[in-house]
Amino acid sequence: MRPSTRLENKGWRIDYINVSTNLRDMIKDVKIFPEVKHSDHCPVYLELKP
Repeated sequence: MRPSTRLENKGWRIDYINVSTNLRDMIKDVKIFPEVKHSDHCPVYLELKP
């Protein structure tokens, strides 16, 4: 990976959260945290409605 790849937001997205069709309508919030740079992964966040 070139040093500029992450800065330019290029490359493969390998960090995912998958939900079934049954959960799709329960999604309240999703986020990706590209500023976290401790590895080549970006933490992702999913919040479901109760």
